[in-house]
Order: sequence, then structure tokens, then C-alpha cells
Amino acid sequence: MGWKRVVCESDGLEAIRLIQLHYSPPLTTYRSSIQEIKSLLSRGWEVHFAHVLREANLVVDCLAKKGHSMDQAFAFWNSSTDELLPLLAEDLV
Repeated sequence: MGWKRVVCESDGLEAIRLIQLHYSPPLTTYRSSIQEIKSLLSRGWEVHFAHVLREANLVVDCLAKKGHSMDQAFAFWNSSTDELLPLLAEDLV
């Protein structure tokens, strides 16, 4: 896609902190994922991490919950689902 400047917003403040550490994270369940993210970050991207409260982004929270319950690794939607429409309207405010 050619993106070189990315903002990554997450409600996981501890995850952001672990990713931004300049040493290997302690042995945790997420160590391999964090190391993989760090490897991606070393490819010359400009990435800014921002902590966002879950309540401030209801759409992402809903999609994360929906994705967690799915069997496949990736899901793509061509349009909004009925459950997202009221959340999209609320996020506009």
C-alpha cells in the first residue's frame, strides 16, 4: 500500500509500552508478537503510537470483539454491519 507514516492507536497501554522498549520484553505470552511488531517497525516506517481509551473508539472495540470470536485470521467487510451503524454515529460526536 506504500504507507510510510502510520498512527497506531490502541487501548492497550501496556502493549504500547512493551513495543516501545529498546530491549526484549520479559517472557510473556505476547513476546513473539511484540518481537514481530518490532521487526516490522525497523523497516523504515514513521510510526506513532497513541493510547486511546476503549470508550473513545466504540467501533474499534466492537470490531475487536467480533474478530476475537471468528475462526479466520482476517476478515474484510465491504460495508458497515447493522451493529456498527449506531456506534459510527456516536463516534462522530
